[in-house]
Amino acid sequence: MSTTKAGILVNPPSANPTLKTKINITLESDFPYSMDKNHFTVNATNVSNPSYFRQMNVIAVDDSTKTLTVMFGGAWSGFYQLDIRHKDFGLLDTNGITLTVGSNVTAISP
Repeated sequence: MSTTKAGILVNPPSANPTLKTKINITLESDFPYSMDKNHFTVNATNVSNPSYFRQMNVIAVDDSTKTLTVMFGGAWSGFYQLDIRHKDFGLLDTNGITLTVGSNVTAISP
């Protein structure tokens, strides 16, 4: 039995800790199950504190590109492992698929 990798691309790879952000997750092109937004659940689990996680709402799917669009609602700054579950397939292999949450000062004005 082969393992299906959940994501080969996360775009954008980072998000603001306080703003809602749409995140696109592209699955492998040979993902064998239906792409219905009601069939997926997606969580972001803090790498340094696995008891802290954020559930993300799946807002759209595209079967032709095997892409999930989820809404990330913000979280503590840090690195998050993405966990994706399909109702028929179960937990997908997301090893190494992460989202960086944080903010940067880009300018200071008087």
